[in-house]
Amino acid sequence: MGGSIEEKFRLLETYFQNRDRFDAVVRYEDLIFRPSRLIETLARAEIEVKRSDFEIPRTRLSILRTNAERSPWCRKNYRMVWGLGQVKDDAIESKYALKYVPDVVDKKVSDLCPSAKRYYQSYRAPMFYRMRYFIKKKMWKSGVRSYLAKSYRYVK
Repeated sequence: MGGSIEEKFRLLETYFQNRDRFDAVVRYEDLIFRPSRLIETLARAEIEVKRSDFEIPRTRLSILRTNAERSPWCRKNYRMVWGLGQVKDDAIESKYALKYVPDVVDKKVSDLCPSAKRYYQSYRAPMFYRMRYFIKKKMWKSGVRSYLAKSYRYVK
């Protein structure tokens, strides 16, 4: 999927508006926060997934070495054009899924894919309110308060 970021968001909006044409639509948040819901969604589409399929058997170093051995482009462009994103050893860490979104970016996404944005706001809000409650009860005093205040601002 080449093109500008604006073109990619417009394409996302088109796919989102036609999502009923797909066998299943899976949400990144389900992969990170609710894997059992993702398994149920895929099962309805007759795609068998086990909880163990969420494990990452290779280390970051192994992935980097394989990419470098097989691709001169990967060797040359690591950390400049591509990286491993949220892949960490053993699992994808949920703390990387919660990111502060500046207002100017939030507005741009709203302009380029409004129906997808509305859907995700309504989908994410109840989950994040539950998480906020858990965080307040368990971790609020641990110094994450200001980070979380930024991360959750869009669910108000």
